[in-house]
This record gives sequence, C-alpha cells and structure tokens, in this order.
Amino acid sequence: MARSYIEAGEADQEQNRHLKIALEESLKLQTHYAELLNMYDGGLRIGFKTIDEWVDRLKVTGKIK
Repeated sequence: MARSYIEAGEADQEQNRHLKIALEESLKLQTHYAELLNMYDGGLRIGFKTIDEWVDRLKVTGKIK
C-alpha cells in the first residue's frame, strides 16, 4: 500500500531527527578526539560545540555553500 504524503512527510521528519542525533553524537566524538590529539602533539585542531558551528566552518572552507 502506498504511503500518503502526510505519512511520507512524517517518516522524513523522523529520519531527519535520527540523523540530527547521529550528527550530534559524531560531533561530540570529533571534538573529543581533536582535544586529545591537541594534548598529545600540541596541535591546533578545532572542536565544535554545536552543529551550527560546524556548518559555519564548512561554509568557510568551501565544503558547503
């Protein structure tokens, strides 16, 4: 049976919610590893507190527009 537009939209919203949670968790890990590596070798790796900070950085680097 085909899904209605409402059901499809709700499924998309649920998937987006899951992807946001996964991205937030991934960002926490990336930031943690950046901090650890900086402590280890004195590097200047950047950590991000929010998804928006990370997206802003990707815009600066030209990865997204």
